[in-house]
Amino acid sequence: MSENARAEEYCQATVTDEFGNEVPVNPQPDPVKGAVQMAVGAVIAAAGVSKREFLERRVSTILENYMENRKSYAATEQTLNDVQPIEGIENNAAVIYPIISSGDVMGAVVMLTGESIKVPTNTEVKLAQSAAAFLGKQMEE
Repeated sequence: MSENARAEEYCQATVTDEFGNEVPVNPQPDPVKGAVQMAVGAVIAAAGVSKREFLERRVSTILENYMENRKSYAATEQTLNDVQPIEGIENNAAVIYPIISSGDVMGAVVMLTGESIKVPTNTEVKLAQSAAAFLGKQMEE
């Protein structure tokens, strides 16, 4: 399965929560505008935002540094507008988690801020972390 097909599958995936309810892996919660998946150099999947606007755009050097150093990021009140992950796009990152497969960085899952810019909730941070781990495992197989 190609990387783009896996990313598209992720954007439509659901998981079962502890109560047995089907929950979308990539919902569009209120403070977050949308989520994108980055390959090492460009955006390869988007959900909750205009795909035409985001796909094939280059990632910023700041996001490349987060990926290379395998660091995650969750915005706080002090850092809310610090990370612009995509060149030419005004939205800032709310959450960043690198996708690691077989010890190599394959990309990142990024949740973007929306119009009502707020600090991401713990649920949104864990969602991005789970999505990155899921994609990393899928790419190993």
